[in-house]
Amino acid sequence: MQILIVNDDGIEYEGIHILAELAKDFGTVTVVAPMKQCSAMSHRVSIDRDQCIRKCSFPVEGCEAYAFDGTPADCVKAAIGFLHLKPDYVFSGINDGINAGFDIAYSGTIGAAMEALMLGIPAIAYSRLRRGDADYGTVRACFHDITAGLLKEEPPGDSVRNINFPNCPADQCRGVLYDRRIAPQLVIPDTYHLISQTGDDTVVKLSGHMLDASAFAEGTDLRAVLDNYVSVGDVRCPVL
Repeated sequence: MQILIVNDDGIEYEGIHILAELAKDFGTVTVVAPMKQCSAMSHRVSIDRDQCIRKCSFPVEGCEAYAFDGTPADCVKAAIGFLHLKPDYVFSGINDGINAGFDIAYSGTIGAAMEALMLGIPAIAYSRLRRGDADYGTVRACFHDITAGLLKEEPPGDSVRNINFPNCPADQCRGVLYDRRIAPQLVIPDTYHLISQTGDDTVVKLSGHMLDASAFAEGTDLRAVLDNYVSVGDVRCPVL
């Protein structure tokens, strides 16, 4: 199986290295990822501007890798349209931060997966809760079984698989919950905060704090991952 790996945190981010390492169990891996951080790009694509693509070294043996001066969705488009790759599956991630609830609308990780789906390629998005020091113990322990199970199924033609891992050692993970529905809430309710004012210029910053697990309903993706379960669900493409 040919697997294309993309992300939104950039080619140098640890999460994409781990995803490539784990994905090698399932086939031949090619990586095409942004040159820089592209979080919250959603499904944005770059139109009518020059873009650089560069073959680069990658810390996972046997993986061909390219850094692209574009968005996550651009990376998928360039991999198919310029590099002429023919992946059987696109894996997007592993994102630094969960992609659940209404926040999936902002997600470059989900945007890349949706671009793959629109090009006729099934996709899986992988994300990990950002809380404290990064811990990939649960990712490493659960990735193979979850992914193998999904690959055995007929891929949905109108949605992408969305997996969110808790940020904890494997022995603290409470299990895997499937068919999680999207919580109808933001992960982090945010607001603008005043930073400074100088003359006619006002500087503000958008920020907020994640709510406690009890704020989210049972059966949702957010409740699952904040309760230290791995959440597995679908995100439907709005145009299919």
